[in-house]
Amino acid sequence: MNALLGAHRVAVSSHPGRTKHYQTHFMAPGLMLCDCPGLVFPRVDVSLPMQILYGSFPIARCRDPYAVVAYLAAHMWPRLHLVLGLTKVDGDGKP
Repeated sequence: MNALLGAHRVAVSSHPGRTKHYQTHFMAPGLMLCDCPGLVFPRVDVSLPMQILYGSFPIARCRDPYAVVAYLAAHMWPRLHLVLGLTKVDGDGKP
């Protein structure tokens, strides 16, 4: 990134894990370079809750953390209810 930008803009390390959050740098008008942690690059077709769960979007910047919890619960229900011994409740509160 620094070589492409022609200046020291990002921290570098010989060990992985130096990049802690998604970064954008404008190289020229209309040309933006993106840097993100690891090899996972955020995609536009992946929901924000999923990006938060796998760590490519910082949870501290999430405006609705309950949406992430709801997403996780909705996708984990078949296994989670067995682990916790829960019964599914319908809309009127009856099992």
